[in-house]
Amino acid sequence: MKKIILFILLIVIFTFVNAQESKFNLGIEAGPGISTLWGNGVQKGSSNLLLTYSGGLFFQYNNPSNKSSIFTNINYERKGYSVQGTETDEYGNITGISTGKCNLDYLSVPIQMRLTFGNKINFFVNGGPCFNYLFKQNFVVKSTHITKYTYSDISQYNRFELGIATGFGLGFVFSEKYLFLFEIRNNFGVYTISKATAINGLSIKNNSTNVLIGLAYKL
Repeated sequence: MKKIILFILLIVIFTFVNAQESKFNLGIEAGPGISTLWGNGVQKGSSNLLLTYSGGLFFQYNNPSNKSSIFTNINYERKGYSVQGTETDEYGNITGISTGKCNLDYLSVPIQMRLTFGNKINFFVNGGPCFNYLFKQNFVVKSTHITKYTYSDISQYNRFELGIATGFGLGFVFSEKYLFLFEIRNNFGVYTISKATAINGLSIKNNSTNVLIGLAYKL
């Protein structure tokens, strides 16, 4: 944990120091997304897509000698999944429907290399590792016959998650100092989130896709 935090801080400090001699962007971004689970510990049909969201700050160091840049975020990102089942009586007759929604709230820090093509309207692609910390979890249950209730079993989840973030999008320069951004980004989990499945050699991993709208200020 300490090594990961130290590594992230060094990247951010390095970016700020180099910004004194190079172009540097600071901005905000947010948008909706979808999330689900994957891995050999996920039973087919046991989990469904969950509508989610993400938002936060971003920092970008632009290499003046080419079209590459180092891009990092400090984002709040909700991930998770949903489930649905039927309720039956003692004779097996369906009497209602129950739904569950697992919300996994992460602090997400991707560190990506970005390549940009174009001037006033530009196209970009980016990719790199993403470090995620689970700080909140809850499961919301709704049922035909039971009042809605919420509980948390965060102790069953690994707090740290490693993923691979990839994305592409468009940038629109509308003034000397401001840049409007539109991006589709996928965060593909590569480390199991469940402590229970890890014991059995199985894995359950996150996979989320977000549509992000951002505004950058050129320092």
